[in-house]
Amino acid sequence: MTSRDHARMVWLGSLLWTLVVWGSGIWTYQRLHAEITIQAMDRMGLDLGLLHLATWLLGMLFIHRIGRWLELRFLAQQSLIENLQTREGRDSRALRATKFGVWDLDLRTGEIYHSAGMAEMLGYSQAVLPAQPAAWQALTHPDDLARAESALQAHLRGESPRYEAVLRVRGHHHAWQWILVRGRALRDKQGQAIRVLGTHTEITELKEREEQLRAENERARITLSSIGDAVITTDMEGNVSFMNPVAETLTGWKLDESQGMPVEAVVMVMDEATRKPAPHPVTLCRSQGGKVSLREGAYLMTRNGGEIAIQDSAAPILDQAGQPVGVVMVFHDVTEARALARQMSWQARHDVLTGLFSRREFERRLADLVEDARHVGSRHALLYMDLDNFKVVNDTCGHAAGDELLKQVAFLLSEPMRKNDSLARLGGDEFGVLLENCPLQRARDIADKLLGALSAFRFVWGAHSFDVAGSIGIAVIDAEAGDAGALLSAADVACYAAKDAGRNRAHVYEKQSDQDIPHRLNARESSGTTQLWSGQAACAGNDPGGDLNAKTLRRGRRHQASMISKSWVISAVLPRMMLAEQYFSADSLMARSTTSGLRPRPRTVKCMWILVNTFG
Repeated sequence: MTSRDHARMVWLGSLLWTLVVWGSGIWTYQRLHAEITIQAMDRMGLDLGLLHLATWLLGMLFIHRIGRWLELRFLAQQSLIENLQTREGRDSRALRATKFGVWDLDLRTGEIYHSAGMAEMLGYSQAVLPAQPAAWQALTHPDDLARAESALQAHLRGESPRYEAVLRVRGHHHAWQWILVRGRALRDKQGQAIRVLGTHTEITELKEREEQLRAENERARITLSSIGDAVITTDMEGNVSFMNPVAETLTGWKLDESQGMPVEAVVMVMDEATRKPAPHPVTLCRSQGGKVSLREGAYLMTRNGGEIAIQDSAAPILDQAGQPVGVVMVFHDVTEARALARQMSWQARHDVLTGLFSRREFERRLADLVEDARHVGSRHALLYMDLDNFKVVNDTCGHAAGDELLKQVAFLLSEPMRKNDSLARLGGDEFGVLLENCPLQRARDIADKLLGALSAFRFVWGAHSFDVAGSIGIAVIDAEAGDAGALLSAADVACYAAKDAGRNRAHVYEKQSDQDIPHRLNARESSGTTQLWSGQAACAGNDPGGDLNAKTLRRGRRHQASMISKSWVISAVLPRMMLAEQYFSADSLMARSTTSGLRPRPRTVKCMWILVNTFG
């Protein structure tokens, strides 16, 4: 009602009241005029006029008051109606936007009411929607109908506080739409359900997202099950929430057994060096709040007590807001790779044939001892050993025999070694020994023990046996010593000096007296000749192409003979002697041959006893 409407209503009320008051006044005056005198009427007329005027004024005031009250009441009702309409429109729009509908099932009449939002949600007009439950059952997916009906009956019997079901309903375009149905029964005084009020909420998009999420989770599960790495996830308290089959295999724990357990109890990470528990990657990730990189030297203690070398890492699991909600740990079995790396490392530092240290590792350790002697002032010793006459074993019995000799000599030399000493094969038949914190006299004693062990050893290969000996050069490693190369050269020179002095002995390098030894030995070797000794023997003819009938050769009286090439002796003479046994003295080659079945030669000629001077 507007102000104009209010004014019109008040004016009409006032006019009506005026007519009523004045009309009653006139009627009263006429009655009095017929009954009383004029003088009395004049006196009463004035009083009646005043009374009617007061009555009219009071009536007019009352009319205005009533009009204002009616106006205010009308305005309040109109405002309430407008608010209700606004709220209803807002709620209607909200319900339509959220695809929300209201339903009311009257169990007494069997009729069901659906709101306009429900009709719009399914694509129907409200007039088309069925009002009977049976018609609605025809629109429900057969796979969902029995479950929804069972839930409704359970609620009506009072077995559940409310009715709730998720089902598919066919829409106007014959597409199945997922609907979340919720309701609550209204009961009479006896507790019997008479009505059910509820809502319908379309959750098709939510179900599609759930299906997508389920498919993604399934793909993730299949992926995690297929990859070769073990994967374990935990919550922020470090309790296991998931582990893939590879993790189950490596740890020995099943997922259903380990869920909720502390990850430290399921994945026991140990340190190979200390054999004690290592810092757990999940714990480090939780405390540092970032990724923990792969670590070397860790192994997994399995549930049954086994050990598996692993490499592991851990990273936080973040939600959409970037907040950590857990930790994922990834690790894989590197037992074979680590064993191969150890093997390659061992091979890089050791001689494959003898198992001793290699020359490279020996030189590295020698350089460390040189630095130690320079900075700390400690004294060490270097032994350089060369086997005497090793080449004869190779030439007589082949390289397999030579390799076996080196193996046995390596084992023999290892016996007198101290715990911190280093024994290496430097190449061929040369060996090196590093004696840490060893004075010179102690080094001499160890060298004598090594020579004594070699002298007492006899190498046997098939029908052949050989005496074994060696020469040792000793170099002192102190603050005044040169670098590693200079020390190796000095020990080598000392070894030459031991050979020159008669072999099977040790010699300590002296800078002043041993400097010219390599020159003297090189000069002797560079002549490329050998000395021959003559004697009497029954020999074959001196025809190079003839057969050789040889008797046992014996050492004769040495005298100077003509000088011939050593290579000629090896290539022309030795191949024709069909040696059954060969042995070497300290500085010469004595060939002794006993043969049978050779064609005899009737004549006896003078032949030469051969002594080949060697330095190997």
